[in-house]
Amino acid sequence: MISRALTLMLLAALGGLLGWAVIEPTVPNALDSNSWARFEWRLAAVTGLFIGMAIGGASGWFQGSRSHMLKGAGIGGLLGLIVGPMGISLGGAVYQMVTGPTAIVPGVGTLGQYVGRVVGFAIFGGLLGLAEGFVGRSSKRAIQGLMGGLLGGALGGFAFQAVADAIGPLLARGASAETGRIPRAVGLTIVGGGIGLLIGLVEMVSRQAWVRLVLGRNEGREWAIDAPQTFIGRDERAHIPLFGDLSVGPLHATIVKQADGYWLHDAGTPTGIGLNNQRIQAAPLTSGDVIQVGTHQLQFLLRGGQARRVPMTPAPQRFEPAPMPHVPAGQPVGPMPMSSNPTVAMAPATAAPVLVATNGPLTGQRFPVMAPIEVGRELPTIPLGFDSGVSRRHAGISPGPGGLEVRDLGSTNGVLVNGTRGQQFFARLGDTIQIGSTIFRVEA
Repeated sequence: MISRALTLMLLAALGGLLGWAVIEPTVPNALDSNSWARFEWRLAAVTGLFIGMAIGGASGWFQGSRSHMLKGAGIGGLLGLIVGPMGISLGGAVYQMVTGPTAIVPGVGTLGQYVGRVVGFAIFGGLLGLAEGFVGRSSKRAIQGLMGGLLGGALGGFAFQAVADAIGPLLARGASAETGRIPRAVGLTIVGGGIGLLIGLVEMVSRQAWVRLVLGRNEGREWAIDAPQTFIGRDERAHIPLFGDLSVGPLHATIVKQADGYWLHDAGTPTGIGLNNQRIQAAPLTSGDVIQVGTHQLQFLLRGGQARRVPMTPAPQRFEPAPMPHVPAGQPVGPMPMSSNPTVAMAPATAAPVLVATNGPLTGQRFPVMAPIEVGRELPTIPLGFDSGVSRRHAGISPGPGGLEVRDLGSTNGVLVNGTRGQQFFARLGDTIQIGSTIFRVEA
């Protein structure tokens, strides 16, 4: 994680320097306020664009794929383009408020310059830090980015003014033109680096749970567990993307944050998941546990938790297909029996209607409905947290003779059975049920 913070610092510093290099040639010859206001607006917008692209793109790359990187760079760049001028404007307003014509305290002009720089760049950096949360789809990460950006921007703003005070008088000797070229270059580089470094450090210090890839492609990479549901799978939209193994499903498993800790759930994939070399379908996680997903092995870690040693398997076992268990809505999910012969131990006692996903990230995955369940974006029964069109409590589904009873629980976008929206249906074998953007077929 230290290397992540340093990478963010270097890339964001480069972003600040590039922003200066692009706009500095347009510095106005006239020193009137309107010309300088337009110049500062351009400088803040373009510098924000490059710093935001650097932070968002790097965060996406650490998330695990090129699509994350491109998305992060786009979101970060757009935020920077918008918030850069906002920071400059607010900083200028603070400067005017402190150093206005009514100020009579000796030295308050210099103080106002520092306050204006610090406040302006703190706002600039804090809003850029929000790119972290947008890339990671986590409100907690957004708060961490905001805090890091505020601190880094404030540090950079102070350094900006300090460099200007130190270098400006030297450059002014024998010169009649504006002397801020070097202070702007040094200051904006420090601003970018400070924002990137502090975002990385705040995230490292404040994380409570994370997983580390200990065997597989991109070995050594780490991901924070800070969303209500953290999805693991081959799909690039997964919070923890695992590539290079076709036995890993698009959304293979989830880590659910609950009141009593963190739970690992199998998403109903044919190859299943393992925990400490035993197949499980749902089990609590403790620090040091090793999760097997296909040929990948990930270690779950908690801050302050003593990681126990679990032997790595050189070739993780391939599990036989087993259905994902479902529990009534509102009931706690308990650990499943673990056995050296898990296929026998967890075989279903009776046949049950099965929901088979026919599109999207869950394509091909099967979800037996053995008891009444509720489905929603924040419920672990079917992992739909990737779909913003799914409500938190979207639908209730109960097994019945020859099919499933389906009820809309007051969702925003409704439930469709065979393309028809309604409040309550009975879906027979072969019928389709659409929840959000995902379509399920009812099978035996």
